[in-house]
Amino acid sequence: MSCWEAGTPGTPRPDVVLGDRFGAAAAPEIVERIEAAFAGAGLRVARNTPFAGAYIAQAYGRPSRGAHVVQVEIDRALYMDERRVEPSAGFDAFRALMTSVAAEIAAIGAGEAERPLAAE
Repeated sequence: MSCWEAGTPGTPRPDVVLGDRFGAAAAPEIVERIEAAFAGAGLRVARNTPFAGAYIAQAYGRPSRGAHVVQVEIDRALYMDERRVEPSAGFDAFRALMTSVAAEIAAIGAGEAERPLAAE
């Protein structure tokens, strides 16, 4: 049983979970912008539950030094037939959606290289 199946009845599980080690691996402003990219695409987003970020986030996330790490977990049911372990009928549409979201997230990183976060 997953955490969400054991969670609050009637609460839909998230489509995407962002893990920033509860703020230790990325600045809140960065995580908010990443969350907005996924939410703007119509996806339900949760933070740090059930995944708060693993070793990479803990080892390399140093927001005070400008190194922001956010672990992104995406529900496989959005793009995969889990019984057959093959792409679902909506795979191509989901891939296009994720391409758009990834471009938006990449733009966040590109903008951070040009200006300090505190200037926002």
